[in-house]
Amino acid sequence: RPPPSRKNKQTDSMFVDQLHSLLEHCNSLHGSSIVLGDFNVHYDNPLNPTTSRVMDLLTTFNLTQAVSQPTHDKGHILDWLLHTSDDHLVQSTSVSHSIASDHACVICHLNIAVPPSRPTYVMTRNIRAIDRAALKADLAARLSHLPCPSADDLDSVLTGVLDDHAPVMRRRVRPQKNAPWFSGVAEEVRSLKQQRRRAERLWLKTGLTVHKQLYNNAKKLVTKLVHKAKTTYYCNKIKESLSCKQLFSVANQLLGNKKPSPLPTVFPLIDLPKRFLDFFKDKIETIRNKLDVLSSNPPACTELSFHGRPLTHFRPVTEDFVRRTILSSPLKTCELDAFPTPLLLECLDSLLPCITAVFN
Repeated sequence: RPPPSRKNKQTDSMFVDQLHSLLEHCNSLHGSSIVLGDFNVHYDNPLNPTTSRVMDLLTTFNLTQAVSQPTHDKGHILDWLLHTSDDHLVQSTSVSHSIASDHACVICHLNIAVPPSRPTYVMTRNIRAIDRAALKADLAARLSHLPCPSADDLDSVLTGVLDDHAPVMRRRVRPQKNAPWFSGVAEEVRSLKQQRRRAERLWLKTGLTVHKQLYNNAKKLVTKLVHKAKTTYYCNKIKESLSCKQLFSVANQLLGNKKPSPLPTVFPLIDLPKRFLDFFKDKIETIRNKLDVLSSNPPACTELSFHGRPLTHFRPVTEDFVRRTILSSPLKTCELDAFPTPLLLECLDSLLPCITAVFN
């Protein structure tokens, strides 16, 4: 929370009102909540009007402030950790002044079980490793046994051919740890971070001002390099944007603009499935009741006259029409497709008679 000033036009009363809204929101969430940060309020001075109002607010919401030691070099408790008084979530807190900052580091131990890390697996096919000549020969041989194929028959053949030439494999996926802009300067950033850690350990060991200055200089070098890498990466992304959609996508990513959740926020998330179920259930019952009323008292129908050419038969499509339609369609593949679109285009000569027969 920034200190109130003429520039930001913030007041202590506005902060108390905002904190009240935040605590109301946290109180409506399912499970336990922790509110922590630099409140910029002297918790060690309960005679201060703002501190007194905030303490009364915490009492109203049954919250406890767990930090009891000064967290600022001026001797005040400005950094707080709020939690519900009776949930026993916070086991202990401590304050460490071993960092180069005017604020101390607040260390908190929580009574929660850390869930075990579970590997992530995806099902993939190695499409690139397929022998295209063998695939086409196998596909032509199987299609020759389908003189008048149905859609299900064609789907079964395509699935079988793909399973034989590119079987489904389970592959473990490693989580992406590095940001996209980090790859170009990874080694340089790692080297500077190592120098920064060595300078920090030396300063903590000696406590000399000169070593603290060396540590601050090492921090600035890392920050400067990271900022330069980010700037270069996003400048190139903007220059490479070929459409307004891509440009706005990069801009939204930079500005942190995210689409709001379409789910209603007035109800807890745990209650939404039941509410959705009741809504659609009641809607269907309402429609059925109205249909019963209409069936007993049907409305008067006026006869509509049709003007135009009636549809009496379908015109069969030709292979040339099907080919042009497929080649002019977007190069997209759905998970329900039996064959990836790139492979379908490569084998189009063999598949065209069957696809045309299925359409007709």
